[in-house]
Amino acid sequence: MPDCYPRVLLINGAAFGPHSATAITLTNLFQDWPAERLALAHLDADAANPGGGICSRVWRLSLADVPVDRTIRKLLGRQKERVLGRAAVGMPSGLGASGGGTAVLWRGRLHGVASAWADLLPLRPPPAFESWLTEFQPEVIYSMLGSTRIMRLVLRAAKHCRAPIVPHFMDDWPATHYRGSSKAIPRVIMLARLRSVLRRSPVGLCIGPAMAAEYEQRYGLHFRPFMNCVDVPDECGTGPATNPARPMMLLFFGGLHLNRWRGLESMGRALLALREEGHPAELIIHTSKAEIAQYGKALSANPLIRLREMLPLDHLKSALQAADVLVHVDSFDAALRRYLRFSMSTKLPLCMASGRPLLAYGPRELASCRYILDSQCGVVVGEQDANLLLEAMRALASDPLRRAELGRCGWEVAKENHHCGVVRERFRLVLADAASSVRTVTGAMPDLVAHA
Repeated sequence: MPDCYPRVLLINGAAFGPHSATAITLTNLFQDWPAERLALAHLDADAANPGGGICSRVWRLSLADVPVDRTIRKLLGRQKERVLGRAAVGMPSGLGASGGGTAVLWRGRLHGVASAWADLLPLRPPPAFESWLTEFQPEVIYSMLGSTRIMRLVLRAAKHCRAPIVPHFMDDWPATHYRGSSKAIPRVIMLARLRSVLRRSPVGLCIGPAMAAEYEQRYGLHFRPFMNCVDVPDECGTGPATNPARPMMLLFFGGLHLNRWRGLESMGRALLALREEGHPAELIIHTSKAEIAQYGKALSANPLIRLREMLPLDHLKSALQAADVLVHVDSFDAALRRYLRFSMSTKLPLCMASGRPLLAYGPRELASCRYILDSQCGVVVGEQDANLLLEAMRALASDPLRRAELGRCGWEVAKENHHCGVVRERFRLVLADAASSVRTVTGAMPDLVAHA
């Protein structure tokens, strides 16, 4: 059985674990992999247990491996290693920030420029790292890339181990990273490193079908969609008992950053209007302590919004079952729309597996909203319009049969496309094929500068 699984070296900004959406996706995809056939080199300063009980061979990279970068961050007052970790998975600096005045805005822009140039400084692990690679002898290298320094390390490892690379794109960072004249050179170098990675890649992975279709056209390489996978129950849950006297419960779980809190604030205002019309409803939000501290004041001012801390997975599943409608929000900000246009929310498979309908408030062109529409598992309000949002929420509140129909459609799609056993086997086959193939590059790669 283990021989069916290639030896995979992961070089990532994110490690395994439950502490972030990316880490959750990574953990669920590799959950059944034999531990002796995995090795992880990571930059994830937030991972308490980077191996996640899945991988015991772990190498933690740190700011000590980028000495000049460490000095620059000290001068800028950015000494926390988590800044490096987030940059390593493609999060553009400054996205989702709000408020703070002109000084904060300019400080953010300065940090964005400094980060772009600092990304050119390579990771230089000690010589023991190469010995660690040689001892493991990976057959394929998997990486979510996201930064120039990660790509350089991936290429170095691929050359040292003579192994192909399978990149996994979670967001469209190639199109959004390091835009602007002050970051033009870091952007050109980043795209050159990406070109080198793709030339050593027999196949690419993307977070969803929309990104896979776009990237095949953009980069001339075959891409396969892989997002988070979950356990899907054999039967679709019936949902809470209909009781006109009980308020309709909407539930949101996840991060409030990237300006998602603004969409939830708008939903709260619509809830107040629904109450006046005789349709009582409330919104429960499960998120982290840090995000409650940062955004809680604005949201908790509404008496129909209840902020609670995140739940363990088993308790979260029970909470989903008890809800009438599950909420997804995306920002209407122009920069975030570009960054997230092909991204898929990690929580969508779990929401769909619960058999509950979704209410999405966000630009209809974003992949998550389009997927909800295509799956017929929810209602999407694709314009930033308070009246349209109120109309959609009113329709859901007054039609429990429609809610049940949407929920069942979501469960059926989750059963077919997101069930962990099915997805993990497809994932294993793709990496096994990549490990046994050698991609011969003929002709020139597409012009990444033009196409990104």
